[in-house]
Amino acid sequence: MSIGIRCLAGDEEAEVRALAVQLDQLNRQRREIEGQMQEQAMAAIRGLPPLSASSRHAGLCLFDAGWHQGVVGAACLADWGHQVTAYDTDAARVAKLMGGQAPIFEPGLAELVENNVNEGRLFFTLDAADAIKNADAIFIAVGTPSRRGDGHADLSYVYAAAKEIAEHMEGFTVVVTKSTVPVGTGDEVEEIIRK
Repeated sequence: MSIGIRCLAGDEEAEVRALAVQLDQLNRQRREIEGQMQEQAMAAIRGLPPLSASSRHAGLCLFDAGWHQGVVGAACLADWGHQVTAYDTDAARVAKLMGGQAPIFEPGLAELVENNVNEGRLFFTLDAADAIKNADAIFIAVGTPSRRGDGHADLSYVYAAAKEIAEHMEGFTVVVTKSTVPVGTGDEVEEIIRK
């Protein structure tokens, strides 16, 4: 469709095509780097020793169990043998999850949640302090919707999670931002937690 597009001279068209090719290459490189980073993070997590069932909250914590990343990540980590506590602010959703029901459709997720809740490896809570205090690693998996007006990611939920983590964290804890965020957000999260 050519509505709203002006005709470009031969040189301009070639320049636009060259820029489009460069952008495509940069996007491929970015996806490759993101994939490598995710693989490295997951390898590090798999290397953590599974914890005994005697300490329900020890191990891993996921912030915001209701979002796709949170509940899927929590269920998978628990299925690998880790003790996982997932925090959420919605009481109905937490009750549903503790009943072994998934709040979203993902093939096999409901069974994964149910099995790991029943095995005692996966726990859901409304109490952030309880979820955070004994965690070895905390994953921030909150939503980052587009802001109205400018379309940039709304990082307010990420920053709020970081503040809550800082309030209740005891001792050395790895904090991982699993939410989709722009470059540099990790530095800002670190600064919030260090305050």
